[in-house]
Amino acid sequence: MSLKRKTYKKIKKSEDICEQKSQLPITNIGTFNDLANSLATINEVSKGLIMAMPSQKFSDDYRSALELQKSTSEYVYDLGERFTENAILINDVAFNILAPISRTITDIGLATGNATQLFNLGQIDKSAFISAQKLSDLCLDTIKNQQISTLSNLQAIKNLETLNQFVPDSVASLEMITNGLEGVMRYSPVFSSVIDLPSLEIIREKTSITKEELAEHQKKLDNLLKTIDPDLIEIRSGCWRTFNVKGLDYIGQATSSMRRLVDKVLRLIAPDEEVINTTFFKDSPNGQHNGRPTRRARIYCATDYDREQAEHLERLATGLLSASDNLSAWDHEPDKRHDFVQGCFVAIEGYLLSLLSIVIKDK
Repeated sequence: MSLKRKTYKKIKKSEDICEQKSQLPITNIGTFNDLANSLATINEVSKGLIMAMPSQKFSDDYRSALELQKSTSEYVYDLGERFTENAILINDVAFNILAPISRTITDIGLATGNATQLFNLGQIDKSAFISAQKLSDLCLDTIKNQQISTLSNLQAIKNLETLNQFVPDSVASLEMITNGLEGVMRYSPVFSSVIDLPSLEIIREKTSITKEELAEHQKKLDNLLKTIDPDLIEIRSGCWRTFNVKGLDYIGQATSSMRRLVDKVLRLIAPDEEVINTTFFKDSPNGQHNGRPTRRARIYCATDYDREQAEHLERLATGLLSASDNLSAWDHEPDKRHDFVQGCFVAIEGYLLSLLSIVIKDK
């Protein structure tokens, strides 16, 4: 039985929406129902977390992310009605897009709410609280950007041919980004280690990216880097070699390599001679620094002023690299610090994959 549009338009609660998933014709109904029930639970948990947010602005932004996720879910079910003969692909969209984003939104809420509580109890100082809030702002902003992009791509699907094109092009970077942000939130000092939320763990188990899948995405990134400059691959692989060996100052050295990778990619896809002729470089205070193009100016130039992509990549790269540099709060927890930086690196690579897919496709 397929979903009826006039039926789900009337649904108000997220758990009711998720229950409708069982009507989609899929190959593994038990696994799918487990996912649907777990999504319903963590969506409700996320709504409850709004009360613990540190400011009205962040509370509003968080609520907006939840509403956007609901809209995306409804659109996926609409696709289930329109393309019942392609149920496996709809299944992939639910597992690889809906679940990871919902999972990451929940992690952001849990970390942010716990930071507020720790600050109110005097267990972290104001500086640590502000740092945690900046990280939450960055991650939520990144997730909302992915939601907007995902919903836009879903709404562009007109037939089975475009549906088949959607998942491979969109999921690669999304899986990396959500996987990375999950690590950033879960291994930050303010994420509670005593959270008991079985539904969230079910989603992690069923939808988290595997090492093999991550390696495939990184291979796609390397193929794109190779078309620009083969030396970029060596910088990226060198970053991970240093990071995995865990020698002296390995985090600082690996972070330096990741920063060099980002900066060199941006200089190659948007060289000075092209950027300085753009209106943004000439007229915007964010276009240049000491006469040199900023990261944002280079991304604007490379993406033909796709401001959404530019602003989010610039914020993600700058924010996460800065966060990985400032790790004093993890001095007593080296494993947590390691996993946090790993999350930063994976999220940045995911955004590079997204950016280069746009830039190279257009050239």
